[in-house]
Amino acid sequence: MSRLLTVEGLEVGFGSDAADDRVVHGISFTVDRGEAVAIVGESGSGKSVTARSLVGLAGAGAHVHARRLELDGDDLLAYREGRWRTVRGRRVGLVLQDALVSFDPVRTVGAELDDVLVRHAPAPRARRRERAAALLREAGIPDPEARLDQLPHELSGGLRQRALIASALAGDPDLIVADEPTTALDVTVQAQVLALLRRLVDDGRSLLLISHDLAAVAGVADRILVMKDGAIVEQGPARQVLTDPQHPYTRALLAAVPSGASRGRRLAGGERSRYASRIGRAWRSDRAPEVVVEARGLVRTFAGRDGSVRRAVDDVSFELHRGETLGIVGESGSGKSTVARLLLGLDRPDAGRVAVDGRAWSDLSRSERRALRRRVQAVSQDALGTFDPRHDVGRILAEALRATDDGERPSARDMRARSVELLELVGLGEQHLARHPLRLSGGQRQRVAIARALAPRPDVLVCDEPVSALDVSVQAQVLDLLADVREATGVASVFISHDLGVVHHVADRVLVLKDGRAVEAGDADAVFHRPQHAYTRELLAAVPRVDVPV
Repeated sequence: MSRLLTVEGLEVGFGSDAADDRVVHGISFTVDRGEAVAIVGESGSGKSVTARSLVGLAGAGAHVHARRLELDGDDLLAYREGRWRTVRGRRVGLVLQDALVSFDPVRTVGAELDDVLVRHAPAPRARRRERAAALLREAGIPDPEARLDQLPHELSGGLRQRALIASALAGDPDLIVADEPTTALDVTVQAQVLALLRRLVDDGRSLLLISHDLAAVAGVADRILVMKDGAIVEQGPARQVLTDPQHPYTRALLAAVPSGASRGRRLAGGERSRYASRIGRAWRSDRAPEVVVEARGLVRTFAGRDGSVRRAVDDVSFELHRGETLGIVGESGSGKSTVARLLLGLDRPDAGRVAVDGRAWSDLSRSERRALRRRVQAVSQDALGTFDPRHDVGRILAEALRATDDGERPSARDMRARSVELLELVGLGEQHLARHPLRLSGGQRQRVAIARALAPRPDVLVCDEPVSALDVSVQAQVLDLLADVREATGVASVFISHDLGVVHHVADRVLVLKDGRAVEAGDADAVFHRPQHAYTRELLAAVPRVDVPV
């Protein structure tokens, strides 16, 4: 294979003193024609800045330096913005994570593709439309002619991401740079997008794939570069890096990947929180009934603009026992989050009932519902979106604690002590009380969200995609934390996720939803190792795996 991209000594910095504000520290690598190279690392590792520097989009105030930065022999360092416009799309195609943001929401998919074709492959309008439909077909989109006239929001997440890949292919580039192209996608859609990227490489294109997910890149990449703190700490053939990692950081990333094999062990290593046992002694969940949640025959429908009725949840039943974790899995639109809202009493079923500690939401007065809601707390995917950005952590926790006990008026000193206790339980300290959510990392924000949910000492936590937006090592820390809390307090959990590896790691039992219906349920190991339903087998077959075939 011939060399397409050469990067030697790349440094990227921001601010007035780029030497002191570097986020990429002299890295070197190559990409050959017909080769897939993956850059893997966590947030802040510099991988996305590296990728964007290769297409002249490092960002405002960026200082990019390198000994060599060449695309097919051309010196990219000599390019100005006008020249970059001829390169982006035609020689290098860029695929970003969020297709909905990348597309103009008021323009059709066809119009977006046509813009690229007009610039890089001019032809009569009818010919361009034919080419746009062919690109969508190449990206695996069914009925491509109809999709051309749809707006981005009218496509599913998977179809949008494939349309974005089609847009990147419109200029027939030699190199595709894909920055986290499968993050937050369902497991089957993720598998389809990864298979498409691999097929493009097999057809002769080159791919630079950016990801924090080692399992996702395992089946696509020929070589893997592992980045940490702006430097490449390990690189080599994919099989070698994944099966015989040499650097401690690579080994830690691989050890943190949750799966059925990791059940019962700590993903992030270390010992259980020393505060957990002390706090657990006073926990109310030990006195909860054996069955803390009972859902029977749940039905929830939604009316469409055209008068149609969609059953988001269709006759779903299950029980949740004290100290148990029930995993709920399924693709987008399967009804997972609607079930969560019904469990929390935030939505009313059209039929069926949800009972918490033996009391049905539908049988209670407004004040009784408010009191019962303390027993069922939520941990969502977007912790930042659930906080008032004007409030610091101390106030966030204080408001949750005030709702804990009726009639109790704890002093400010007691309130602070209890807030610190909650922070210590989730692995944070007193110094975090004065910080605002925007000054916290993603993992710290999720820990505060868990602390707030634990403030009323609930019997049940409803966790809706609580780790899907986190890096693998931070995800491991949060999963270990939830295991500590469960062991110490006996709190039960409903854990909703599209990541089957995470669910297999945490769950005792699993409920599989498809189109609002429960198609399979049972012990986690039985469901994952001996699935009975075809849809469950399809989900499991699509799970990316770290192991690479010989």
